[in-house]
Amino acid sequence: MGRLSPSSPGWMRTTPLSAPGEWHPVTNLLVSCSHDRNAFVWTEKSPNDFEKKLCILQNNRAATCVKWSPDGKKFAGGCGSRQVSGCSFDEEENWGGPKVFRGHKSTVLAVSWHPNSTILATCSSDGLCSVFSAYIKEVDGPADGRPAFKTQ
Repeated sequence: MGRLSPSSPGWMRTTPLSAPGEWHPVTNLLVSCSHDRNAFVWTEKSPNDFEKKLCILQNNRAATCVKWSPDGKKFAGGCGSRQVSGCSFDEEENWGGPKVFRGHKSTVLAVSWHPNSTILATCSSDGLCSVFSAYIKEVDGPADGRPAFKTQ
């Protein structure tokens, strides 16, 4: 596996300030987010050569955290605008069409997925943790008995 560094041909800084990114162990994709309010999904084309695809998180503040779902089909990114964007792969839009989760009163600091990839836990600097249904029928398929609940 190549290194993603400023000397790599596919490297391009997103902004001077970036939040920690995450590799997915099965898909070998890297997702990163930054204070420019966007996320990027990086694919290794060859050693030291990475291609990135933009995912607009549809928020108006800095992206603060990002995490892959366990199945690698979705990722979620928290931000300073008190919301979380859940993104999935779409052939026409690449990584896009975020599902937006709201409910915090301050910056979202962390996101974490349930092992079934359909439930998302978030926490923020307002001192609250929230749990959201991140089920997307087109991505996750039929519910087939997985834990599910409704959000308001």
